[in-house]
Amino acid sequence: MAVTRHDASSLEALGIDRVQSEVFFAVLTTPDSDVADLSVHSGHAESVVGSAAHQLMADGLIVRIAGEPARFRAVSPKAALRSRLAHAENAVSEAQSVVGDLERLFGRMGHSGHPAGRLEVIAGTDNVASAVRRLQDTAVREIRTFDTPPYVSDPISFVAPTEQAARAGVTVRGLYDRAAVAIPGRLEGDIAACLAGGEIARVVTALPLKMVLIDDQAALLPQTISGDIVDSAYLVHPCSLLDGLIALFEALWATGLPLAARTGGDVPDEETRRLLTLLMAGHTDLTIARAFGISPRTAQRRVQSLMRTLNAETRFQAGVTAAKRGWL
Repeated sequence: MAVTRHDASSLEALGIDRVQSEVFFAVLTTPDSDVADLSVHSGHAESVVGSAAHQLMADGLIVRIAGEPARFRAVSPKAALRSRLAHAENAVSEAQSVVGDLERLFGRMGHSGHPAGRLEVIAGTDNVASAVRRLQDTAVREIRTFDTPPYVSDPISFVAPTEQAARAGVTVRGLYDRAAVAIPGRLEGDIAACLAGGEIARVVTALPLKMVLIDDQAALLPQTISGDIVDSAYLVHPCSLLDGLIALFEALWATGLPLAARTGGDVPDEETRRLLTLLMAGHTDLTIARAFGISPRTAQRRVQSLMRTLNAETRFQAGVTAAKRGWL
């Protein structure tokens, strides 16, 4: 991968300031250059380059070549920065240890302190959306979600964090309300992207609330589920209420029907998959017609044709058969 001048600024993490980083990058890419040449390549005045070069020599990152005018050559970065890297790694390790100690202290205080400390109120739409992302970033083992309207923001905005969590080895289980998958474009859009990213998903007829569960440590749920926006939410820390929310998720999860990423082979087109999902979620001909922008009579004919294809006597059976075939 090519290194750019911008990348040199990352040396700040090792105690080398931006100017010194950029001068070092100039020395590295234009060996045996004098101060005037380095000034051109780094974009800094010659006096600034001279001071930075003096400090870089003191730090063992560059050496001066004999002769006049003074010219400089870089030392192997791996060798020169080894001790700084070791120091930074030790600092990170110590910080992680302190964070762990603080987290354990926080847990003890939360259980022994006032009960109000186990329940936080988050106010403001932006703060709620930020809290969702922040909690997803802290997940270590599993993220579990209830997905039902209304949404704090466009549902697609939550795809990336879910995919990132799955890539990081965190299990992601999403339980969708049928009203969520009926939104035009969602099933083939962000829901499909989440499935492709590793999410394990199921759909149920109805969910009592929207919720995000992080490991067994926290839950975020709105204060109300009515209206067009979620402008306040409860953040629940470990307590009996959190235990109850976890049990609720698992109970409803057991009743859900699976959605699966498309794998090819004997798999229907996207329109048929969407129709199957709506059927499985219990939608009527009227709501299916609205979702597809067609007449109820046309929707009824499509449903009947699909049921014949699946040799299903009921709509629910059609959904179950399709799920068993891996069509959803």
